[in-house]
Amino acid sequence: AELITNWIGGGGVLKKLTCRYLEMDFPGDPLTCKGKVIEKYNMGGESLVACKIWVENSTGRQTTLGSALVSLPSRKK
Repeated sequence: AELITNWIGGGGVLKKLTCRYLEMDFPGDPLTCKGKVIEKYNMGGESLVACKIWVENSTGRQTTLGSALVSLPSRKK
């Protein structure tokens, strides 16, 4: 959740967040949170962005998988 809320900043809204834990993360093991935008669209006057998110342990294995849907302010042209 922190990965997404930091990315969207104060102007965005986290609409939905899901995650599934695949493996244990151990204290002291460095973890890296990553994400990728998979779709951008407008619905009901909102600019929505769907993202795939995951956590990797120090060996690069994905220990948690998830998705997020955020509403971002529209860019003015």
